[in-house]
Amino acid sequence: MKIIIRILLIFTAAFYLLMGILMLYLSSRIDDLAKDKKFITAGDENICIFASHQDDGVIMAGGYAAQTIKRGGSVNIVYIFDGETGNGRKRDIVRMNESFKAWGLGRVKKENISFLDYDQYYGLIDEEEIKSCISDVTDLLKENNFDIIFIPLYEGGHYQHDVTNYVVSRAYLKSGIKCRLYECPEYNAYYSLKYTPEKILSLISRLIPFYEFKSPPSFIGDGDRLYLDMSDEELVLKRKMLQVFESQDVEGLLDLYGYKDSYQIYTEYDYSKPPFDYDRSVARYVNNLKKVPVLRSFLWWLFGKTKPRHPDPDFMFTRITIDE
Repeated sequence: MKIIIRILLIFTAAFYLLMGILMLYLSSRIDDLAKDKKFITAGDENICIFASHQDDGVIMAGGYAAQTIKRGGSVNIVYIFDGETGNGRKRDIVRMNESFKAWGLGRVKKENISFLDYDQYYGLIDEEEIKSCISDVTDLLKENNFDIIFIPLYEGGHYQHDVTNYVVSRAYLKSGIKCRLYECPEYNAYYSLKYTPEKILSLISRLIPFYEFKSPPSFIGDGDRLYLDMSDEELVLKRKMLQVFESQDVEGLLDLYGYKDSYQIYTEYDYSKPPFDYDRSVARYVNNLKKVPVLRSFLWWLFGKTKPRHPDPDFMFTRITIDE
């Protein structure tokens, strides 16, 4: 028994020593990345946030919207997937009212909030419907003079976030308008020591007693990133707006998204490919290991969801062939 206890103690000490070394490296990497961050503030612009679902708009650019209103600008919100699940284009009234209340806290005018009513679970999964939506959004962009457009990041975390990115970026190019197009991260299963040290440190912290580190939404690979210089008061307001979405997991929203805004200047993608190399990713190995019964619960606790959110968890935007 003493030998077993000694082995366990040695193993535990070695494990936490290794974790400590890795945490020191990750902290150093986070500091290095922080030195290169480019901070911006909003002006009196005319902005439009294209959100997949009601809470997404606040997650993506709630801080920028609040600053824009404060500085005399105009904020417009367009929701793509606000239709009831499996009920055609019938609007989800509960979530609609939550969006009105949330944006009301940020003093966004109710008449500036629009809904396209696509099914919040099954919408935009075929070429014909996607092309129709692109046409509608193109017309909307031509009718307005937006200075900045915000869309979800193409990141493979939620199918409808990715298709919103595709639809609005195609409409943006077709319309010929000249304005800034920003992508906003929400969630993805991309892990990298080089590019997502905060995300990995947050994950490791779950294994360390009496230590906690929370990571904001992360980007994928390289990109031209911008970070909103938000005051504590503005961050509190964004978190209050998130708390309005009581039909969702409010505690989860605050835990995952109650952070200052960050954006990426849009860069053209090859949408026939996933946003990152899934075959060589951590997510692929985690998904394979989740099939092992004895590991499944632990890996779900540690990593959470590592496949796209969709009725078919193996479904990705790359499955749809669109003739452009």
